[in-house]
Parts: sequence; C-alpha cells; structure tokens
Amino acid sequence: MTIHSTSYFNSSYPHYGLMVGQNFLTISQKTDKVDEAVTLLKYLHEYTSTYKSEFEEAFLKESLKMPSDIEDALQGAVEDFLKLWNQLVLNKGLEQLVLFPPLFKDLDEGFGYPFYTYEVKPGMLEIGLNFTVVPSQDGKSIASASVSMYHELAYDPEMSALFKECVKNLIEVVEPEARVKGAKLILTELGTDEETSNFNFFNMTGIYRYNGVGYMTLGPEGEGGSRYTLLVTPDSSPNTIYSQRRYVTKPSQ
Repeated sequence: MTIHSTSYFNSSYPHYGLMVGQNFLTISQKTDKVDEAVTLLKYLHEYTSTYKSEFEEAFLKESLKMPSDIEDALQGAVEDFLKLWNQLVLNKGLEQLVLFPPLFKDLDEGFGYPFYTYEVKPGMLEIGLNFTVVPSQDGKSIASASVSMYHELAYDPEMSALFKECVKNLIEVVEPEARVKGAKLILTELGTDEETSNFNFFNMTGIYRYNGVGYMTLGPEGEGGSRYTLLVTPDSSPNTIYSQRRYVTKPSQ
C-alpha cells in the first residue's frame, strides 16, 4: 500500500491520494494534520478491503438463493439480474465469470464488468471480455444487457471458450426455456449452433425476437467495431423475426 503524491483536479496544489475501492481519495497536502490525514486514508483503504471481501461473499450467497424460475429477468432490478447471472455460472463451475457490483456506487447509470483485460500492445490495454447492463430510465427494469469480446481473442482458445459461455449464459438469464433446454434454439436462429464453432454469425445484421426479448449480434466486419457482441433488449414486436438476419459481408471460411 502506497500513499501517492498527486496533482488533484480543480486544485492548484498537490494532494495525498490512495485507492479506496474503485475510487481514488485524496487529502490536500496543505493540511496542517498530515499524520492524521495519512492515517485516515490508510484506515479507509483497509476498511474497504475487508468490506469488499464480506460484501462479495454475501452477494454470492444471495445469488445462489435467487429463484431460478424468473420469467422476465429484464423486468427486474439490475442487482437481481446480476445475481441470476452468478447463479447460472456458479452452477456450471464457471467461477471466473462471476461478477460483482462496484462498491459504494449505485447502479442507476448502468454497470460494466471486465472479466479479462487484453494487452493490445505494450502499455495499451483493451477490455478482453466484458459484461454490460443498462437500466431503463426509471431504474425499475433493464433497457439492455450485453456480453462482448475483443476480436483478436477469437484466436485464443481459452478466451473464446469463455466468451461462448458468456453468450450462452446471457441467453439463459433472459430466456427461462433456455435455462432448462440450453441456448441451442436461440443460437440456431442467430445463425450458429450451441457449440458456436465460429464467430461469423456476429457479422450478421437483423434482430431475432423470442418470448419478448430481442437478440442482436454485432461483429468487427459489421457494426461491432473491434468487438464481437451479443446484445439483448426487451422487445414487444409482434413479429418473431424482423430486419431479416443476413451477413454484412461474406463470411470467412
């Protein structure tokens, strides 16, 4: 643990700073109680570390108690959505895909969780695997949820296997039938199979709708930028399929 000397925003003089949870807390170096300031920062750091462990343990216990028969996970709170995600991955033995809300922050503006960070080149990092959920404007339901992977990781067997599990797990969170029968039905309509043998189907446009949920894929050859992404949204369209799914470009062999 190191107390940093830092130039602080909106200040013309340096501060003492220390990471506390996901935040960087600082105290002005102009204080005449330096020892007390440093002691306080250290206390907050140590308290947060202990609290984080206790919070995460409790969150996992609550995740395992979530009802697995929730019919419409997108109509509930973000926290319950995260707990259902955790329950499913824990039951599959995928502890590396467990996620936790940030400490000391609410989820009103959404939540993003990087499972893995990828070094694109020395000194430049890219989020490798990521989960994102965006609440509705009133905060009472979910506007969208997605999982994504940096495109270069498609050639990494371990990371691509984890991403496939992220894709199937997201489908199972939002579709009760998939929790029992697996994600094959949805994946087939998206243009692949349950093994997701390759990621070409992410380069297809068009939304597939099933049981009030819209499924959209985004890939690097289409509108996905540098990522493969599965995005789910509430969708009450009367048509099962609209904007017929098709490849943006010819799929690679």
